[in-house]
Amino acid sequence: MTTHKTTTDEVPAGGKRLRVGALSFINALPFFYPFLQAGPPCEEDITYGTPTHINALLEADALDVGLISSANFLAHRDRYILLTNLGIGATKRVMSVCLYTRTPVHELSGKTIGISSASATSAMLLKVLCRHFWKVSPQFIETQATSIEHVAACFDSFLLIGDECLTHPVLDGFEVIDMAEAWYRYTEKPFVFAVFATRCDAWVELPEKVRAFHRKLDAAWECSLHDSGMLLEEARRRTKLPLEHLRSYYDQLDFQLNPSHFQGMEHFARLQQ
Repeated sequence: MTTHKTTTDEVPAGGKRLRVGALSFINALPFFYPFLQAGPPCEEDITYGTPTHINALLEADALDVGLISSANFLAHRDRYILLTNLGIGATKRVMSVCLYTRTPVHELSGKTIGISSASATSAMLLKVLCRHFWKVSPQFIETQATSIEHVAACFDSFLLIGDECLTHPVLDGFEVIDMAEAWYRYTEKPFVFAVFATRCDAWVELPEKVRAFHRKLDAAWECSLHDSGMLLEEARRRTKLPLEHLRSYYDQLDFQLNPSHFQGMEHFARLQQ
């Protein structure tokens, strides 16, 4: 997916812009689409990309704030600060992170599973499920194919995330396993896929700009809550999916994370060790 930036022409008073990383998937639209409309004024440089790309930019100090994979946040808690309780989680079902498999999950030992290079958290979740709950030891291979048809032809099982997963709720010959649903079945905890984080040094260097973006983020979220029709139309424009399917998708997602989400995230962290 192409990475692109949203920015204004003039550098704001105070010098350096805040550099913000956003996800290109429609699950991030409630946070960022209002900036492109008549929502909060945007004085930040916003870069859009896949989760792994945004993760890498924040790690490389090329961003100050990012909506990053929860696995990436957990791996860098010595360098990152959680910015807000807004994020992307799911209780019981997510619809856009799924394993497609011809082989029953309890028979995956020795099999190859294609994993998307776009998300660290989803791949780690799959590995946790295989190791701790399905008790299997497959071989994970990063997929390089450009189409789901090619991936399906090359692998007996594969992980798909984001909008492409959402547009393929079924696939002939494959069982489709929702990763959040599988996680909840074994843990009875919600799963957190992405969180907003800022680097500690960015918080020290640009505290007012970070706080200002936090306020704008809250305002953008409120805009989306009050104009869900706008959000659904944009999601339909991007995915060509029916409005009812998109409405069901957004209803499944948890955008405001509560203590149970963070407990689930800590449990996920322990299982990675």
